[in-house]
Amino acid sequence: MLTVNRLKRLTRREYWYDRLMKRHLVSTRHTIEKLGVGYGGWHVPTDMIQSDWVVYSFGIGEDITFDLDMIDRFGCAVHGFDPTPRAIEYAESLGDAHPNFKFHPLGVWSEDTTIRFYNPRKAHFASYSILNLRHQDDYIEADVRTFRSLMTKLGHDHVDLIKMDIEGAEQSVLPNLIADNVRPRVLCVEYDQPVETFSRLALQCFIRALKLTRALKAVGYHLVVVDGWTTTYIHESANQ
Repeated sequence: MLTVNRLKRLTRREYWYDRLMKRHLVSTRHTIEKLGVGYGGWHVPTDMIQSDWVVYSFGIGEDITFDLDMIDRFGCAVHGFDPTPRAIEYAESLGDAHPNFKFHPLGVWSEDTTIRFYNPRKAHFASYSILNLRHQDDYIEADVRTFRSLMTKLGHDHVDLIKMDIEGAEQSVLPNLIADNVRPRVLCVEYDQPVETFSRLALQCFIRALKLTRALKAVGYHLVVVDGWTTTYIHESANQ
């Protein structure tokens, strides 16, 4: 159970994150709506999305309500990626119920390799973390690929929308996206944080989120949504 003091510290961290991130926030002419339910929901510019869009959804966990909304409303092809056990089990349980949803038991990273994913704090959670945000000793090993490798594997020369909820791995994955010149029109990112409020890792995650937003801005991305730790960016080319 959280103490009053810890709740105050947590609120203070979120307050400063929100305030500093919103310095980069810009208004947009696009219609922003939230698709998906609860923690599986994301804000996207729905007036931009077309049926021929290619969507990559990283970190599906046990919730694809966002992915299904994209499919049901727009007819997009959505590729879901998650190499962790509960996500694989969940995806297998779906069977062939959603033909436009294609699941791949792979993670995304800054190189093609096999890497450790540290366990979530509780056995029934699905949030495995390469960055070990939950300070666990136990881990699994799983295959990860870069964006470019995944695109080559799937035969895509571009991706229109990328959504990532990858438990801290965005700190390495986003620089790779920038360096590899992968430019989705829409980019949805959750900047995941460790459980503790004050630590070197907590400070690293906080500062890194701000630096990554500046780096994305430098390659043409406009921050249009800040909703807690989740963000939505639209590339400037989408307005041309």
